[in-house]
Amino acid sequence: MTIDDFKPDTGEIINEAFKIRLNQTVIKILNNFDFSDANMCPAQVRATMFSDSSFDSVPSAAMVKGLYFENLALDLNRNIEIPLLKNGNKSVDYDRIEKQAEKFKQIAEDHDIVIQEKQLLIQAQYSENIDLFGTLDFVSSFRESNDVFHEKAIVDLKLTSNVFSTYGDYSWAFPMNMDHTQAFMYNELYKIKYGEDLPFFYMVFDYSPSMNYKIFKKHIGPTEKAQLHESIRMAIERIKYFDENGWIEIPRHDRCKDCPLKDTCSSFTNKRQVEII
Repeated sequence: MTIDDFKPDTGEIINEAFKIRLNQTVIKILNNFDFSDANMCPAQVRATMFSDSSFDSVPSAAMVKGLYFENLALDLNRNIEIPLLKNGNKSVDYDRIEKQAEKFKQIAEDHDIVIQEKQLLIQAQYSENIDLFGTLDFVSSFRESNDVFHEKAIVDLKLTSNVFSTYGDYSWAFPMNMDHTQAFMYNELYKIKYGEDLPFFYMVFDYSPSMNYKIFKKHIGPTEKAQLHESIRMAIERIKYFDENGWIEIPRHDRCKDCPLKDTCSSFTNKRQVEII
Protein backbone atom coordinates (compact mmCIF):
# COMPACT_ATOMS: atom_id res chain seq x y z
CA MET A 1 0.00 0.00 0.00
CA THR A 2 1.44 3.37 -1.05
CA ILE A 3 0.73 6.88 0.14
CA ASP A 4 -1.37 7.38 -3.00
CA ASP A 5 -3.89 4.85 -1.66
CA PHE A 6 -4.86 7.53 0.86
CA LYS A 7 -5.10 10.44 -1.61
CA PRO A 8 -7.80 11.24 -4.15
CA ASP A 9 -7.20 11.97 -7.82
CA THR A 10 -7.83 15.31 -9.47
CA GLY A 11 -9.75 13.59 -12.26
CA GLU A 12 -9.05 13.03 -15.92
CA ILE A 13 -11.02 12.92 -19.15
CA ILE A 14 -11.26 9.39 -20.56
CA ASN A 15 -13.44 8.85 -23.63
CA GLU A 16 -15.06 12.23 -22.99
CA ALA A 17 -16.01 11.18 -19.43
CA PHE A 18 -14.56 12.78 -16.28
CA LYS A 19 -13.11 9.94 -14.21
CA ILE A 20 -12.32 10.64 -10.59
CA ARG A 21 -11.49 9.03 -7.24
CA LEU A 22 -12.40 10.89 -4.04
CA ASN A 23 -12.24 10.60 -0.27
CA GLN A 24 -14.38 12.33 2.35
CA THR A 25 -11.68 14.83 3.30
CA VAL A 26 -11.48 16.43 -0.12
CA ILE A 27 -15.26 16.22 -0.62
CA LYS A 28 -15.79 18.08 2.64
CA ILE A 29 -13.14 20.74 1.96
CA LEU A 30 -14.29 21.50 -1.58
CA ASN A 31 -17.99 21.29 -0.83
CA ASN A 32 -17.63 23.81 2.00
CA PHE A 33 -15.42 26.24 0.04
CA ASP A 34 -16.83 29.76 0.10
CA PHE A 35 -15.65 32.04 -2.70
CA SER A 36 -16.77 35.14 -0.79
CA ASP A 37 -14.94 34.20 2.42
CA ALA A 38 -12.32 31.62 1.53
CA ASN A 39 -11.82 29.03 4.26
CA MET A 40 -9.02 27.24 2.41
CA CYS A 41 -6.37 27.88 -0.23
CA PRO A 42 -7.09 25.95 -3.46
CA ALA A 43 -3.41 26.00 -4.46
CA GLN A 44 -2.43 24.43 -1.12
CA VAL A 45 -5.15 21.78 -1.42
CA ARG A 46 -4.02 20.96 -4.96
CA ALA A 47 -0.39 20.70 -3.86
CA THR A 48 -0.89 18.49 -0.82
CA MET A 49 -4.07 16.45 -1.10
CA PHE A 50 -4.03 14.70 -4.47
CA SER A 51 -2.24 11.53 -5.56
CA ASP A 52 -0.11 13.19 -8.24
CA SER A 53 1.22 15.88 -5.89
CA SER A 54 4.80 15.84 -4.67
CA PHE A 55 4.05 17.36 -1.25
CA ASP A 56 2.35 16.09 1.86
CA SER A 57 0.40 18.32 4.19
CA VAL A 58 2.07 18.95 7.54
CA PRO A 59 0.00 17.41 10.35
CA SER A 60 -1.18 19.97 12.86
CA ALA A 61 -0.57 19.58 16.59
CA ALA A 62 -4.18 18.46 16.98
CA MET A 63 -3.76 15.84 14.25
CA VAL A 64 -0.65 14.41 15.91
CA LYS A 65 -2.55 14.10 19.18
CA GLY A 66 -5.41 12.36 17.41
CA LEU A 67 -3.09 9.90 15.69
CA TYR A 68 -1.34 9.16 18.98
CA PHE A 69 -4.64 8.49 20.74
CA GLU A 70 -5.89 6.26 17.91
CA ASN A 71 -2.59 4.38 17.86
CA LEU A 72 -2.80 3.56 21.58
CA ALA A 73 -6.54 2.90 21.74
CA LEU A 74 -6.53 0.48 18.80
CA ASP A 75 -3.06 -1.03 19.42
CA LEU A 76 -1.93 -0.10 15.92
CA ASN A 77 1.79 -0.20 16.78
CA ARG A 78 2.58 2.77 14.56
CA ASN A 79 5.59 4.96 15.22
CA ILE A 80 3.99 8.28 16.16
CA GLU A 81 6.60 10.90 17.06
CA ILE A 82 5.19 13.30 19.64
CA PRO A 83 6.66 16.63 20.76
CA LEU A 84 8.40 16.62 24.11
CA LEU A 85 8.96 19.34 26.68
CA LYS A 86 12.41 20.88 27.10
CA ASN A 87 13.07 18.48 29.98
CA GLY A 88 12.34 15.53 27.71
CA ASN A 89 9.03 14.61 29.32
CA LYS A 90 5.61 14.38 27.71
CA SER A 91 3.22 17.26 28.25
CA VAL A 92 0.18 16.86 30.49
CA ASP A 93 -1.98 16.68 27.34
CA TYR A 94 -0.23 13.51 26.23
CA ASP A 95 -0.44 12.00 29.71
CA ARG A 96 -4.21 12.51 29.58
CA ILE A 97 -4.40 11.11 26.05
CA GLU A 98 -2.70 7.92 27.23
CA LYS A 99 -5.19 7.60 30.08
CA GLN A 100 -8.09 8.18 27.69
CA ALA A 101 -6.79 5.44 25.39
CA GLU A 102 -6.94 3.05 28.34
CA LYS A 103 -10.40 4.31 29.26
CA PHE A 104 -11.57 3.54 25.70
CA LYS A 105 -10.66 -0.10 26.20
CA GLN A 106 -12.80 -0.30 29.33
CA ILE A 107 -15.69 1.49 27.66
CA ALA A 108 -15.38 -0.91 24.72
CA GLU A 109 -16.07 -3.78 27.12
CA ASP A 110 -19.05 -1.93 28.58
CA HIS A 111 -20.57 -1.62 25.09
CA ASP A 112 -19.76 -5.20 24.05
CA ILE A 113 -17.39 -3.94 21.37
CA VAL A 114 -15.55 -6.77 19.68
CA ILE A 115 -13.49 -5.35 16.84
CA GLN A 116 -13.77 -7.32 13.61
CA GLU A 117 -11.80 -4.97 11.33
CA LYS A 118 -9.67 -1.96 12.16
CA GLN A 119 -8.18 0.68 9.85
CA LEU A 120 -10.25 -0.84 7.06
CA LEU A 121 -9.43 0.79 3.73
CA ILE A 122 -12.38 0.52 1.34
CA GLN A 123 -12.50 1.60 -2.28
CA ALA A 124 -15.80 1.22 -4.09
CA GLN A 125 -17.35 2.27 -7.38
CA TYR A 126 -19.93 4.96 -6.67
CA SER A 127 -20.93 5.41 -10.31
CA GLU A 128 -19.55 4.63 -13.74
CA ASN A 129 -17.08 7.51 -13.52
CA ILE A 130 -16.62 7.97 -9.77
CA ASP A 131 -14.76 5.85 -7.22
CA LEU A 132 -14.90 6.60 -3.51
CA PHE A 133 -12.47 5.47 -0.83
CA GLY A 134 -11.90 5.87 2.87
CA THR A 135 -10.34 4.26 5.93
CA LEU A 136 -12.77 3.22 8.68
CA ASP A 137 -11.33 3.29 12.20
CA PHE A 138 -13.00 0.01 13.04
CA VAL A 139 -16.00 -2.21 12.44
CA SER A 140 -17.29 -4.05 15.50
CA SER A 141 -20.25 -5.28 17.45
CA PHE A 142 -21.81 -2.49 19.52
CA ARG A 143 -24.30 -2.35 22.37
CA GLU A 144 -26.21 0.88 21.91
CA SER A 145 -28.38 0.35 25.00
CA ASN A 146 -29.64 -2.45 27.21
CA ASP A 147 -32.24 -3.28 24.59
CA VAL A 148 -30.35 -2.50 21.36
CA PHE A 149 -27.35 -4.53 20.24
CA HIS A 150 -25.73 -4.37 16.80
CA GLU A 151 -23.82 -7.36 15.51
CA LYS A 152 -21.88 -4.96 13.33
CA ALA A 153 -21.39 -1.18 13.32
CA ILE A 154 -18.96 1.41 11.96
CA VAL A 155 -17.21 3.27 14.77
CA ASP A 156 -15.05 6.37 14.43
CA LEU A 157 -12.73 7.50 17.23
CA LYS A 158 -12.35 11.23 17.79
CA LEU A 159 -10.05 13.21 20.08
CA THR A 160 -10.76 16.83 20.94
CA SER A 161 -9.57 19.35 23.49
CA ASN A 162 -12.99 19.52 25.16
CA VAL A 163 -16.13 17.57 24.31
CA PHE A 164 -18.21 20.46 25.65
CA SER A 165 -16.72 23.00 23.25
CA THR A 166 -19.33 25.30 21.71
CA TYR A 167 -17.31 26.86 18.89
CA GLY A 168 -15.32 25.89 15.81
CA ASP A 169 -15.71 23.07 13.28
CA TYR A 170 -15.57 20.44 16.04
CA SER A 171 -18.02 21.80 18.60
CA TRP A 172 -19.13 18.50 20.09
CA ALA A 173 -21.48 20.37 22.41
CA PHE A 174 -23.60 20.95 19.29
CA PRO A 175 -22.88 17.94 17.05
CA MET A 176 -26.08 18.53 15.08
CA ASN A 177 -24.43 21.65 13.61
CA MET A 178 -21.28 19.83 12.44
CA ASP A 179 -20.42 18.50 8.99
CA HIS A 180 -21.03 14.73 8.99
CA THR A 181 -19.82 13.92 5.47
CA GLN A 182 -17.49 11.32 6.99
CA ALA A 183 -20.35 9.37 8.60
CA PHE A 184 -22.45 9.46 5.42
CA MET A 185 -19.46 8.49 3.27
CA TYR A 186 -18.34 5.53 5.39
CA ASN A 187 -21.88 4.19 5.59
CA GLU A 188 -22.18 4.47 1.79
CA LEU A 189 -18.77 2.87 1.17
CA TYR A 190 -19.57 -0.14 3.34
CA LYS A 191 -22.98 -0.57 1.74
CA ILE A 192 -21.58 -0.43 -1.81
CA LYS A 193 -18.70 -2.78 -1.02
CA TYR A 194 -20.39 -5.32 1.26
CA GLY A 195 -24.13 -4.77 0.80
CA GLU A 196 -24.75 -3.92 4.47
CA ASP A 197 -26.27 -0.68 5.74
CA LEU A 198 -24.47 -0.34 9.08
CA PRO A 199 -25.16 2.11 11.92
CA PHE A 200 -22.46 4.71 12.53
CA PHE A 201 -21.14 5.76 15.94
CA TYR A 202 -18.69 8.43 17.07
CA MET A 203 -16.72 7.82 20.26
CA VAL A 204 -15.33 11.21 21.25
CA PHE A 205 -12.70 11.64 23.96
CA ASP A 206 -11.04 14.81 25.19
CA TYR A 207 -7.81 15.67 26.98
CA SER A 208 -9.28 18.35 29.22
CA PRO A 209 -8.48 18.08 32.96
CA SER A 210 -11.80 16.25 33.42
CA MET A 211 -10.98 13.73 30.65
CA ASN A 212 -14.57 13.44 29.42
CA TYR A 213 -16.02 11.36 26.63
CA LYS A 214 -19.26 11.18 24.63
CA ILE A 215 -20.78 8.60 22.32
CA PHE A 216 -23.03 9.61 19.44
CA LYS A 217 -25.03 7.59 16.95
CA LYS A 218 -25.40 9.49 13.68
CA HIS A 219 -28.78 9.08 12.04
CA ILE A 220 -28.35 8.30 8.34
CA GLY A 221 -31.62 8.29 6.44
CA PRO A 222 -32.72 9.33 2.93
CA THR A 223 -32.08 13.03 3.62
CA GLU A 224 -28.53 12.38 4.81
CA LYS A 225 -27.81 10.13 1.83
CA ALA A 226 -29.11 12.84 -0.52
CA GLN A 227 -26.83 15.31 1.25
CA LEU A 228 -23.83 13.06 0.55
CA HIS A 229 -24.75 12.74 -3.14
CA GLU A 230 -25.01 16.53 -3.41
CA SER A 231 -21.66 16.99 -1.63
CA ILE A 232 -19.98 14.62 -4.08
CA ARG A 233 -21.54 16.43 -7.03
CA MET A 234 -20.43 19.81 -5.69
CA ALA A 235 -16.87 18.62 -5.00
CA ILE A 236 -16.52 17.36 -8.57
CA GLU A 237 -17.84 20.65 -9.93
CA ARG A 238 -15.29 22.54 -7.83
CA ILE A 239 -12.44 20.32 -9.09
CA LYS A 240 -13.53 20.90 -12.68
CA TYR A 241 -13.76 24.64 -12.03
CA PHE A 242 -10.27 24.89 -10.53
CA ASP A 243 -8.79 22.64 -13.22
CA GLU A 244 -10.16 25.00 -15.86
CA ASN A 245 -9.55 28.32 -14.10
CA GLY A 246 -6.49 27.56 -12.01
CA TRP A 247 -6.06 26.46 -8.42
CA ILE A 248 -5.81 29.98 -7.10
CA GLU A 249 -3.70 31.13 -4.17
CA ILE A 250 -5.59 32.59 -1.22
CA PRO A 251 -2.98 33.53 1.39
CA ARG A 252 -3.58 33.74 5.10
CA HIS A 253 -1.02 33.58 7.88
CA ASP A 254 -2.37 30.46 9.59
CA ARG A 255 -2.40 28.58 6.28
CA CYS A 256 0.83 29.96 4.83
CA LYS A 257 3.13 29.39 7.82
CA ASP A 258 3.32 25.60 7.38
CA CYS A 259 2.50 25.39 3.67
CA PRO A 260 4.98 23.35 1.59
CA LEU A 261 4.63 25.95 -1.18
CA LYS A 262 5.73 28.89 0.98
CA ASP A 263 9.19 29.12 -0.62
CA THR A 264 7.80 29.35 -4.16
CA CYS A 265 4.32 30.83 -3.75
CA SER A 266 4.09 34.44 -4.95
CA SER A 267 1.20 35.08 -2.56
CA PHE A 268 2.90 33.82 0.61
CA THR A 269 2.37 36.04 3.62
CA ASN A 270 3.71 36.00 7.17
CA LYS A 271 1.39 38.81 8.24
CA ARG A 272 -1.69 38.13 10.29
CA GLN A 273 -5.00 39.31 8.91
CA VAL A 274 -6.61 42.28 10.66
CA GLU A 275 -9.84 41.07 12.24
CA ILE A 276 -12.84 43.37 12.41
CA ILE A 277 -14.68 43.14 15.74
